[in-house]
Amino acid sequence: MLEMINVSKTFNANSSYAKEVIRNLDLSVADGEFVCIIGANGSGKSTLFSLIAGSEFSDEGKIIIDGKNVTMDEEYIRATYIGRLFQDPMLGSAPDLTVYENLMLAAKQGSWLSVPKKKEKEYLKERLRELDMGLDERMNTPVRLLSGGQRQALTLIMATINPPKILLLDEHTAALDPESAEKVIRITKDITAKNRITCLMITHNMNQALEIGDRTLMLSEGKIVYDVSGEERKKLTVTDLVARFRQATGKDLDDEILLV
Repeated sequence: MLEMINVSKTFNANSSYAKEVIRNLDLSVADGEFVCIIGANGSGKSTLFSLIAGSEFSDEGKIIIDGKNVTMDEEYIRATYIGRLFQDPMLGSAPDLTVYENLMLAAKQGSWLSVPKKKEKEYLKERLRELDMGLDERMNTPVRLLSGGQRQALTLIMATINPPKILLLDEHTAALDPESAEKVIRITKDITAKNRITCLMITHNMNQALEIGDRTLMLSEGKIVYDVSGEERKKLTVTDLVARFRQATGKDLDDEILLV
C-alpha cells in the first residue's frame, strides 16, 4: 500500500540553519498492515507523516501509494485517501459546528445547511453509539464543548467514516487522560481491523509500540534503525526495545518516552 524509496528531507536547505530530518529512507508497508513508530524527539517521526500526507514535499526519492507515484501530489489530493489524526484533538474537527455537522462534512453528504435524512442521522448515531462515550446523545452539541477523549474519538470516526487507504495517527492519545486514551486505542484497533485499513501510528508509549498492530519501527536521525514484526516482536519486552535503541544509536531514549 505504501512504498517510500530513498526519501530525504532537509529544512532550511543551503543555509547555516540546514537540518536534514529524513535521510535516504526506504519503507514498504503492506495493505492492511498496522505499524507502530517510535523514536526520540527530533528523530523525524512527524516529518515522515507530513511527507506521506503531502503537507511537506521530499527533496529526493519517491512516495508510492497503492501503486501510484504521489511524490508531487498536493495535500488536498492525498486527503481523499489518507486520514490523519494529531495529538491535539481539535485539529481534526470544526469546533463551532455540532457533532452531527462534523460527521456530515466528513461523510461528504452535504454541509451543515443540508436537510438531514432520517436514515443518515440514524446511521451516524449508531456509529457514535458503538464508541460507548455518550456521543450518540450529544449529536447537537458543539464539538468545542466535548471532552478531549470524546473529541479524539469523534475525529477518528470522521477520518474513517469513508475508510481511507492509509490512516496516520500522530500520537493521537498523548494529550488524553489514561482512561480516555485506553478507550480511543480500543476504538482505533476495532475500526482499523474491521475495515482493514493500512495504519501507521506514532507513539511515545513503549508498551503500545509492542502490543498494538503488526510491526514496530524505530527512527533515529531520520533513518529507520530497527524494524521488527512477527514472532520476534511478540517475544520483545520494553527493556529489549530500549536496549535495541541504545545498540542502534549509541544513545538513551529521552525522558518523554514512556517505558511502562
